[in-house]
Amino acid sequence: MSEPIFTPLPWHVETSEDDPYGNIGVFADSRLICELWQDDAPVREYNREQHANAQLISAAPDLYTAIREYLDWGAIRGSDRDLFEQKFRAALQKAEGA
Repeated sequence: MSEPIFTPLPWHVETSEDDPYGNIGVFADSRLICELWQDDAPVREYNREQHANAQLISAAPDLYTAIREYLDWGAIRGSDRDLFEQKFRAALQKAEGA
């Protein structure tokens, strides 16, 4: 399997503290990966959904890594299953914004 070419981990979500209707950014360090728009009406449900989308996007590399390592482990069978469970749970918590 070739190495992934996406931006390296970790990814995180940033919002403007000064502007509650400012855009939401997903970053790797200071590099912008993507930006999600918020409604300035405000449309609370839409903005909540956009925050959840940003959390899911920021967790994508963690989810990829956990799945890739688990599948590789399945071929090798030399690693601790609990370690993968921890990685899966951490990635899901990140995706869920916890």
